[in-house]
Amino acid sequence: MLSIQTYPTGTGHDPRNARYLDGLLALVAENKGFDMPGAESLKVPVQSSWNGERLLSKIPSELARDVLGNILCGRCEWYKVVEAVAQRIRDIPSHSFLLLGGYDCVPVEPFHQLSLKITKIDLVQTLRELEQKRAELASYSDDTVVIVGAACRLPGASNLDELWNVLESGVSKCEEVRPDRIPINNSYRTTLDPKWFANFVNGVDQFDNELFGISYSEAAWIDPQQRILLELPYEALDSHGHFGHRSYSREAGENVACFIGGTLFEYNEHTSTQAPTSYSAIGTMQAFQCGRISHHFGWYGPSETIDTACSSSLVAISRAVSAVRSGESSMAVAGSANILGGLNYYLDLGKACFLSPTGQCKAFDATVEGYCRADGAGVIVLKRLKDAVASGDEILAVIPAVGTNQGGLSKSITLPDCKAQQQLYRRVVNSAGLQPKDISYVECHGIGTQAGDPNEINGLRALFGDGDREKKLFIGSVKGNISHVKAAAGVSGLIKVLAILRQYKIPPQASLQNVNPKIGDLEPFKMAIPSGAVQL
Repeated sequence: MLSIQTYPTGTGHDPRNARYLDGLLALVAENKGFDMPGAESLKVPVQSSWNGERLLSKIPSELARDVLGNILCGRCEWYKVVEAVAQRIRDIPSHSFLLLGGYDCVPVEPFHQLSLKITKIDLVQTLRELEQKRAELASYSDDTVVIVGAACRLPGASNLDELWNVLESGVSKCEEVRPDRIPINNSYRTTLDPKWFANFVNGVDQFDNELFGISYSEAAWIDPQQRILLELPYEALDSHGHFGHRSYSREAGENVACFIGGTLFEYNEHTSTQAPTSYSAIGTMQAFQCGRISHHFGWYGPSETIDTACSSSLVAISRAVSAVRSGESSMAVAGSANILGGLNYYLDLGKACFLSPTGQCKAFDATVEGYCRADGAGVIVLKRLKDAVASGDEILAVIPAVGTNQGGLSKSITLPDCKAQQQLYRRVVNSAGLQPKDISYVECHGIGTQAGDPNEINGLRALFGDGDREKKLFIGSVKGNISHVKAAAGVSGLIKVLAILRQYKIPPQASLQNVNPKIGDLEPFKMAIPSGAVQL
C-alpha cells in the first residue's frame, strides 16, 4: 500500500460546487475502483456531514451521490455530527473509534463528556511505518509465523492502546475484593484471614449473546471465560480484516486451529448450587473453551484446551505456532481467559501462603511476599508470513522460534528450575538464528515471590548477561500493573510486548521500589529493570 499526502485546493461544502457533482459521479461510474456498495454492505456506517444521521441509500449510485454531495456542496455542521456519533456509540459495550485524517480534525469534547475513550492515529505516518515494517520482513522465510491480530480484556484495558496507557503510567490496578464479585464472608470455610485483593476486569457479566446465536437462557449457564473467549477471537479477527474478505463464509469452513489455555473454572461454584439444566454441563466444561470458538466460526482445524497451570496460554501459543508453521492449519487463534468467580481458591491459596497479604504483585521488589489474583484474557491470531503478506494483513510481530520444557529437578513443583530455564532460552535463541546479545527485552513471569523472582533472573543472567553487550537487556513483568492472571499470564505478557513494539518504548516496571537483594547487581551484566520509560 502506498500512502501519499496531498493538499486539496478549493472549498468543500460549498453550494457553488454543485455544478461539478454530475461530472464526478460519471467519473466514479467509469472507474470500477471507485465503486461504492449499498449502505447495508458497508463495514462502517457513513454519516451525513449536515446532521450526523446515517446515509442509508441501498442503491450504490444513490449512496455515491449522497456522499459526494455532502462533501462537495452540502452544508457542514461538524460539531453536531461529532455529537451524534458520540451519542450513537455510548451504549455499545465494546467499540473502537479512530480519528483518521488531520490529527485534530475531530473535537474530542463530546466523547469525553460521555466518558468515551478515543484513539488518534496519523494515517499517513501509520501507512509509511507499515511499508517500512514490510521491508524489514524480507529477512524472514515465507514459513515464519507472524501475529496478525490481537485482542485483550485486562484490568484497566480492553485493547492494546488502553493497555499501553496502564503500562506507561506505571499504575497498579489492585483493589480490595468487591463483595458483588466474590462474597468473601458467605462461606463456612472463611476464617479470620487478612484482607483479600484482586485486579478486576469490568463488565465480565456482559455478553452479546445474539451476536453468537446463543439464547439468553443458555448464556446464563456459560462460564464467563467461555463468553469472553468467543468475543476476543471475533475482535482479533475483525481487527485484521478477516470478516471483510469477500470469500469469508462460516458455512464454507476453514482449516483454522484453536488452542486455548485453561486452568481454573470457578463458575462451577455458582452452577453447582443451582438445579441442573440442559446447558449447565457444556457451559462449564474445559473442552468447550476452545470447542465453542471453533464451532461458532466453522473451523475444522485442531481445537484443544491445554492446562499447564500458569504457562497454559504460552504452551497453547507454542502449539499454535507449530500447527501454522507445519501447514497443519492455515491460521490459528491462541490465548486464554481467567475470570475470578469463587471464594474457595482464595481460601486455599491464601492458606498455602501464595497470596500477598498487602495487595499487588511486587515483581523483583525487596518486599515481595506473594502474588495477587486477577481477571484477564487475551488472544492472538497467527499466520505464515507469506499468507499474511498475500492477504495484506498488518503484521504486529514475528515469532521466529518457540519452545517449551518442564522444571524437572526444581526444589518444589511450584518453583522454576534455573538450569532448565537456561536450556530453554538457549534452544529458542539458537532456533531463531539469534545471539543472546541480540535480545533487548525479556518479559518475565515475575510473579513476586522471594524464591521465584531471583531464580528466574539467575536463569536470564546466565545466558543473556554480558558486560560486553552493546545495549542493555531490560527485563520486566506486567504483573506489577495487573497482577497474576493465571492461565492467561503468558498471553498477557505477550500482548504487553506487542504494545511495546507498537510504541517503540519499554514502560517502567510498576510496583517496584527497591530491587530484591537476592537478585544481585544487574549492572555488571548490562541488565536493568526500567524505573522509567526507555526508548527502543
